[in-house]
Amino acid sequence: MQTNILFFNVDPSWGTAGDLVDRLKKKGILVLAESARRIRAVTHLGVDREQVEEASQVIQSLFV
Repeated sequence: MQTNILFFNVDPSWGTAGDLVDRLKKKGILVLAESARRIRAVTHLGVDREQVEEASQVIQSLFV
């Protein structure tokens, strides 16, 4: 089954999900904190693979 929804858990060493949501928002990536440790990300139908990879790189850059 294909989906455009991604859930992931936030390691406590990164802060809370809310902290990560705030950091991502400053980088132009909007996601939702579902709880203190869980984030929900959804892509629009028009978002292509290149844009998803770019978002992934931005997320990774927060932890280097």
